[in-house]
Amino acid sequence: MESLRDEAFRLDEAVRAALRAALGERLVAAAVWGSRATGSARADSDVNVVALAAPLPEEAEERRALVRAARRRFLWDAGLRLSLTLLTPEELALRAGSSDPLVLGLAQGHRVVEGAAAPFAEALGAVAGAYRWDEELRAWTWRAPS
Repeated sequence: MESLRDEAFRLDEAVRAALRAALGERLVAAAVWGSRATGSARADSDVNVVALAAPLPEEAEERRALVRAARRRFLWDAGLRLSLTLLTPEELALRAGSSDPLVLGLAQGHRVVEGAAAPFAEALGAVAGAYRWDEELRAWTWRAPS
């Protein structure tokens, strides 16, 4: 039986390979988040990834083509479903100041698998100031001003 550490290493390698194949030199950073990052995944859980790349096409269909290419490669390499969000670093920064589900999900747990952690840390810094994790509710709640 594969240990959690070995499984994470194998998945991280497959994520990197899929993203590099689809994005090439545009890939800036990537993080696995959700159940695969927190250790609560089931065998059939997908792999949630946010990839930061620049430049990215403005056209939505061109971006979807990049996502499809990465998903196909990942399915081939890992045999699992890849749930990929593709953003520029600037787009992630814009989401940071709001109650964006992606940013809140990253705050619950993520693992940087490619590039620098700085873009993720900056986005999460904005969340820490406005929200708090309520363990009893298992949800992010608005932090009332003191």
